[in-house]
Amino acid sequence: MPDFPEYIETSNLFRQAAMNGEAAVVADLTASWVLVEQAIEEDLLAMLARYEAGSEIPISYIIRSAQYQALLEQMEAYIALFEEAWTPELEVLFREMGNLGSGSAVAMASLFEAEMPGVIAAFSVLPVGAIENIMAQAAAGRPLDVLLSNMYPLATDGLTEALITNVALGINPRMIAKVASQLGLSDSLNHILLVARDQSNRAFRTASLQTYEQSGVVRGVRRISARLLTTCFMCLQLDGTFYTLDEAYNAEFHPQDRCTFIPDVEGMPTLQWEPAMSWFEGLSPADQIEMLGPGRYELWQRGIPLENQFRIIPNDIWGPSPVPIPIGSL
Repeated sequence: MPDFPEYIETSNLFRQAAMNGEAAVVADLTASWVLVEQAIEEDLLAMLARYEAGSEIPISYIIRSAQYQALLEQMEAYIALFEEAWTPELEVLFREMGNLGSGSAVAMASLFEAEMPGVIAAFSVLPVGAIENIMAQAAAGRPLDVLLSNMYPLATDGLTEALITNVALGINPRMIAKVASQLGLSDSLNHILLVARDQSNRAFRTASLQTYEQSGVVRGVRRISARLLTTCFMCLQLDGTFYTLDEAYNAEFHPQDRCTFIPDVEGMPTLQWEPAMSWFEGLSPADQIEMLGPGRYELWQRGIPLENQFRIIPNDIWGPSPVPIPIGSL
């Protein structure tokens, strides 16, 4: 039976490879989005240019004006071009994550080879067609363009709110245009990054599950968290949960969740699990506070278990998700 640290090492090896590939795409995506922000900044400055610094800008008139509505239409065109350019790039990323997820399942199976000679023969990396199916399944049947479609309303609302706020501050039009375009479009950028990271993780997990399923020798999987200082307390609590393969496809994951799966192989004894909470409790108080935040750490120290500090709620887009209970409610 492989030692538990071997599972941790193999899981983290593929998780890190996935994170590196994702980070490179996210960096390029963010740089590309900055060009959208700059274009909006220039358009907004052109609209505000006739107002002198320190003069009163009639914001209610501007928001209702034909010029501002034309600017929003132009922004919609910028975002449509961005989406058109980046949808194929993201799909390539998700395929790569699917291949990594399938490869991680094969690597996990190889750990059993000493105790079960020939078991690795039951595993093979998923073919291209299966990865394409994963692409369609990753977002609970929602195509990528549907998930990205919220960019424009987020940008419209954000830009308008930022414009109103910064006009009220009485700063000059050039600064208004710069700040409003950056702050106003930040929700759109965050939404894009959320979709990119979440779908990457889903493609990775789904491919690993399908690889386990097609082997015919895996009776279920156990969830393993990343066990990093960036790991959320909910993932620490769900670490070690056993799922049948059917259950695993609908398991509770929050957006951008980096938990992965370890197989439970037929004919092998139950894995001796080292709980993530044992790892967490071995950290310094400073690291624990960094992970939980001061308020949640204090509640935990006062005897409120972390398992009582979140709940699972349904979500039409992301599936069932663990959600933290606000500290004030606890």
